[in-house]
Amino acid sequence: MELLKKRKEEFKEYEHKLPPMFLQGNMEFDEEFDYEKEFIGVASSPGVAEGKIRLIRDIHELHKIRKDEIMVATCTDPGWTPVFLKIGGLITETGGILSHGAVVSREYGIPAVTGIKSAMKFLKDGDKVVLDGNLGKVYLR
Repeated sequence: MELLKKRKEEFKEYEHKLPPMFLQGNMEFDEEFDYEKEFIGVASSPGVAEGKIRLIRDIHELHKIRKDEIMVATCTDPGWTPVFLKIGGLITETGGILSHGAVVSREYGIPAVTGIKSAMKFLKDGDKVVLDGNLGKVYLR
């Protein structure tokens, strides 16, 4: 019974943490990144958007998105499609020009940059950015 209680507490603790980007054996490690004001990824949907960042860790947080915010996520899937009607831009940690987020962004005419490793770690809710989907760059303001 004590073990079950301990596992439930651990689950609650880990529920809101992001998984490590890399594992070596059973140990996590991060690549070293030197992001200060410019992030470079894959130009996945053309256009330029300026606005505030909203980090979305899973589908249950989509209700937090406000009109024209720039959504940052590890990745997206078809269940996320309705939120594309509200967002002003998309940044993902994974994916490329054929990823779900990139394809839907192009269909809706929303600028998108994909493949920015550790974006969820370096960007924060409310950060002001300029997202350049033509060049695949995000500038922190």
